Amino acid sequence: MIRPALKGIGTLWIGGPLSFLEQMCLLSFVAQGHKVTLFHYGEIAHVPQDIEVIDAREIHDPAMIIYNKQFGTPVVQSDIFRLHMLRQTNLILADSDVLCLRPFDLPTDHVFGYFRRRELCNAIIGLPQDSPGLNAYLDYVQDEYPIPPNLPPEDHDRMLALKAAGQIKHASEQAHSVYGPGVFTTFMEQSGEISHATPPSVFYPLPFRQAGQISDIHVREFRAAYIKDDTLGVHLWGRRIRWWVHGRGIARYSLMDRTLRHLGIDPKAAPIQLPSRIPTSA
Repeated sequence: MIRPALKGIGTLWIGGPLSFLEQMCLLSFVAQGHKVTLFHYGEIAHVPQDIEVIDAREIHDPAMIIYNKQFGTPVVQSDIFRLHMLRQTNLILADSDVLCLRPFDLPTDHVFGYFRRRELCNAIIGLPQDSPGLNAYLDYVQDEYPIPPNLPPEDHDRMLALKAAGQIKHASEQAHSVYGPGVFTTFMEQSGEISHATPPSVFYPLPFRQAGQISDIHVREFRAAYIKDDTLGVHLWGRRIRWWVHGRGIARYSLMDRTLRHLGIDPKAAPIQLPSRIPTSA
């Protein structure tokens, strides 16, 4: 049942039907009382009941969807969209590979956290609409030939020279995180809002290289290894977990198996569509 006192969750999907992984994550928020809004560009199928579906162009209507050329994923467009969504709505952004374990009921409009000791992840973000860090971040992503603000000084100067000569690469040809976590961290540091960041245990207790354990090991073992008293959700590192589950399946009594069964989701009815490249790093 939706709890009106809880903030709604907004997420974005670009291209193709949802798989059981996204279904599981979206419905996990509904199970904890959140209203979930799924924004989308293009056709979309396999959307569970209780999920509100809205054309993403109502928030941000780009001239073209920007894909990262290395991985062939729309991560660049996703990183741009989430900022417009935060500016225009009162929703918390949660990527479609975030599993909700407890309500995201924090006493602040700043909802984000570290996934490494000194770096934030942008898979879960809640910000005030007048956030100075959000304003600066939005200004930055307007440039499709960006110079990331988190570069070392010597690299920043080199990029400035390339840009002045018209030789800088388009965002689609730069690192897939050109608008991502490191940049988000920098703008939150510059605005002072990073003081609101939660520790990794709250949203990112599962390290990237251990992502497969959500589908591999017994739920009790998983909870003992990764879930802490303050854990609200688990980012599943979607690019990696898709390959992992494709290769190894879902072990009986794992947290993924238990959650799918609890939510009434049949993995065979909405299979995962694999990306074109196996990821080796976050």
